Amino acid sequence: MKKNIFALIILVCLAVFTLNPANAYQSFTERTCKKDHEPELVFLSSYGKLEYKYKDPLVMKDYSPRTRNSKHTVLGLTIPNPTLEVNVETTVVDNNIDEVVCVVPEKIEIFFGFVKPTIYISRDIKEKKCRKTLVLRHEQTHQQINILALNYFLPQMKKLVSQQISQMEPIVAPRELQKKAVEEMNMFIMARMANLVEQFNIFLDKEQDKLDNEENYLFEGSVCPN
Repeated sequence: MKKNIFALIILVCLAVFTLNPANAYQSFTERTCKKDHEPELVFLSSYGKLEYKYKDPLVMKDYSPRTRNSKHTVLGLTIPNPTLEVNVETTVVDNNIDEVVCVVPEKIEIFFGFVKPTIYISRDIKEKKCRKTLVLRHEQTHQQINILALNYFLPQMKKLVSQQISQMEPIVAPRELQKKAVEEMNMFIMARMANLVEQFNIFLDKEQDKLDNEENYLFEGSVCPN
């Protein structure tokens, strides 16, 4: 009889342990929520399809911080539109017992490049062939600088992400919050790339300043007759 009571107590304890949400959560993470391989990394980039548009010079001036406070009349402007996009694809492991699921990163797709880069030309010089050609060449040079800067930084970005994805772990989440877990993974990558993206923008501005300076403006201003 004592043996039967002892066995019954063990069975009850096991049942309580299994049904307790905290224990279920713990057992799930220990048993299932682990990755057995690193996520696949796909790094994409593009120079974008360059567009050309004529705009009012006063409107153009507000398009960029570089020209907003400039004392010069803006005859041309290049906007490369550097863009960072992150998309993490996941596998959801559900043991149909616990109140939570295991969200495992499987594939990380990253895009960093130019989206709809655009060269704006002032409407005021649309009919002035010499001036329009000069401004157009100036802005095309800016876009070449953009491309060179992107090519310089891409290997650094790929290396950084390759190092960081090993730190990305699966996330245990309630079933109804699976999308939030994926958003957290996206933010994990975005946060680790933020500093390098900022460095890219600073580097790009410095390189563009080599073209946009008073000496060059004076030279270009003397090429075409008024």
